[in-house]
Amino acid sequence: MPKLLLAAGSSISLLAAAAYYEKGWPERFEFTRARQIQSSIWNNTPDCTKQFGWKHDYCQYFSSGDSKRWVLFLGDSHAHALAKAFPESENIGLAPNTGLLALGKAGCPGWRWAHLSDRGCPSFEEMSTQATKDRSGQIIILVDRYSMYYEGNGFGVGTARSLLSFRPPNQTPVTGNKAAFVAALRATLDAWRVQGKKVIFVHQVPELGFKPMSKGRPLGTYFSNKSTERTIPRAMVEARQRGYRQAVTEILKDYPEVWVFDPMDDLCDAKHCYAIKDGESLYYDDNHVNYLGSRFLLKRLIPFLQKNHR
Repeated sequence: MPKLLLAAGSSISLLAAAAYYEKGWPERFEFTRARQIQSSIWNNTPDCTKQFGWKHDYCQYFSSGDSKRWVLFLGDSHAHALAKAFPESENIGLAPNTGLLALGKAGCPGWRWAHLSDRGCPSFEEMSTQATKDRSGQIIILVDRYSMYYEGNGFGVGTARSLLSFRPPNQTPVTGNKAAFVAALRATLDAWRVQGKKVIFVHQVPELGFKPMSKGRPLGTYFSNKSTERTIPRAMVEARQRGYRQAVTEILKDYPEVWVFDPMDDLCDAKHCYAIKDGESLYYDDNHVNYLGSRFLLKRLIPFLQKNHR
């Protein structure tokens, strides 16, 4: 019996040492909690679908009390990724009686008259009008993988292509990703201006160009200390995003009412952009933030929202 207890104790000690070696105790418990929450809200939730009538990929919401003001996160899977930490919104500064709603579909920007072949994307009207029916959804936060739609291709490990065109009714279509990007974003901002929406344009998070790996497995919420790839040169990220950022800067000169939130300096220093920040891994894959990354950014975005909107 003593030998058996000794063997059991040694096994537990070895497991504990391994867990501490990889992340330390606080992060290990954080990993477990984040994984549980993340897996429960990754896809369309029946309750969200029932309340908002959304039939596409992503529908998430958080309501603080009797929500009289709704903030809408609209876009593709990047909007959905940013919404993962909605359940913690009240703890990071969300005003009382405020609701957060994220709607979208993977690979679809949801812009007015934007067309992507064979994607089955929701219409602009679905994204911006039907979702706010009977609710005072006056603030729209636009979150997309802009560089994909502007350049027409993925980055690093991504081989996906995105052929964007702009097809207003009874007009000649605008083809070519760059021209279509500009035309569709302008048409979208024009429509939201007419509707009296307040728009926050959230710049794209850095694409890593690699899939986070540890022990041969992609990891959704944390990295092992033995992972070799944790950063990407900031200059490479800036080069990837330069085209769409220049286009957006020119467009927004005509829309001074649009606020801009840029996560670049939160995720990067002067030389590198990081998959891990302050000891926490922030990415689910090569271009989406995970639950911890969502919380990290919402801690900055929600106060920005509260400060600028009274």
